[in-house]
Amino acid sequence: MNKKEIGEEFCAYFMERMREYFTRIPEGIALRFSNPPEFKSQILVRGVEEAWPDARLEAKIKKYSAVWWVEGGEEYAAMRKFFSIVIQELEARFLNLLYLQELEKELRKRIEKGHEDDRTLEDFFLGDLLNKEWLTTRYVKQVLREKGLPPLELLVQLSAQKYEKRTVKTRIYFPGNSLWKSDFMVAFEDKKENRAERQIATSNLRNLRKMMEMSGDGQGLLAQKQEGRYYIEGVVSPMEMEKVSPVEVEFTGRLSWVVREDGVALLQCREGEKQIPAVEGDENEEKWRKELKNVMDSLHLENVEKVTSILEVLRKQDHGTSIIFMEEKLLKEEVKRLSGYRRAYAMKPFPMLENEEKIVGISAIDGALLADVDGKCYCVGTILDGKLVIEGNSSRGARFNSLTNYVNWVVEWYKEQAQKAGKAKEWESAWCFVAVMSEDGTVDIQAPEGLMRKMIE
Repeated sequence: MNKKEIGEEFCAYFMERMREYFTRIPEGIALRFSNPPEFKSQILVRGVEEAWPDARLEAKIKKYSAVWWVEGGEEYAAMRKFFSIVIQELEARFLNLLYLQELEKELRKRIEKGHEDDRTLEDFFLGDLLNKEWLTTRYVKQVLREKGLPPLELLVQLSAQKYEKRTVKTRIYFPGNSLWKSDFMVAFEDKKENRAERQIATSNLRNLRKMMEMSGDGQGLLAQKQEGRYYIEGVVSPMEMEKVSPVEVEFTGRLSWVVREDGVALLQCREGEKQIPAVEGDENEEKWRKELKNVMDSLHLENVEKVTSILEVLRKQDHGTSIIFMEEKLLKEEVKRLSGYRRAYAMKPFPMLENEEKIVGISAIDGALLADVDGKCYCVGTILDGKLVIEGNSSRGARFNSLTNYVNWVVEWYKEQAQKAGKAKEWESAWCFVAVMSEDGTVDIQAPEGLMRKMIE
């Protein structure tokens, strides 16, 4: 059996722990502590090569030439930055190879004896490095600093502000130190006396929110640095800014924003929770997509991709919305019943994916959409009714609670009516489920409780 190199066991264990928190780290990426190969394209991030002090008793030479490095993976800026921070921390914590050897001994004992709770030495050497929140915050602050962006606290404050009780969705572009002008930019007048009104600063949040409202979702604001401070220069179009490839902060909802460079998300914040998209899965995204697939699979329905695409379009609606998918017979009966009581606007069925702009506009009014899984919309502005059949969720709003109650009531109500009329068999295959899109773009999939329980089992 070949003797393992110093650090080999630790590197394998460390990456295993990292993947518990950062689920999108590709399997091909590995941490190493040795002399890296000459094949440069294999190296994602490389630390500083050192002659490391070696106080181990069995060491013949008291210096060991090695470097921390990460191999594999594509050279995404966010991935490189993340692992460069990891390597900087490892270099600072293992100043002598004796430390690394002792930690590896402890890891072997724990594996052999199964004492997972005893992590004293690991906590001493690694501390916060395996703390997801600490490492993410460190990454976020370093990226903001290196890209010359406003500090984290200011971006959070900006995203939390409302203009006339509305959440504003827009972008702010930061082209760096180079001053940039365009004939297509709607520029603010640049006078010293009004410059303070355009400064990106905590003391100027109200003015900044007004300017963000001016640009809106379809445009953006250009921020340029003068004398070490950022000022808003004017309103620009995203298409115009593609020529410059600036760093972009997109505000997607209250306490929700994302930083991009060359179209790639470096970091994001959603409802105050910081994330690194390159290495970290978005729990809400993965949850609703998985639940949608599980619901449709349980109902033996196809077109999961089409329904997913429809929900992606509807998420563009600024104020949130909802859509109920129904079996054909149930859908037609509900359109007739609800529109007959003037609780919905019945429409000639039309394919939503062929009318994306129209469906975003139509869904802006209060009420849900009714549709089939082939992607055709039959009804908009639906105000739902129904007997209360399940407990509400006080932490969620009226839209979520009413829709959840409705999908738990409507199918059973029709089945009861059919049974009384001796036509129970005609309604055996009836089904429905709902997708609720919140203002910040999050999605909830809800189906009758019986179906949800069946999926869990």
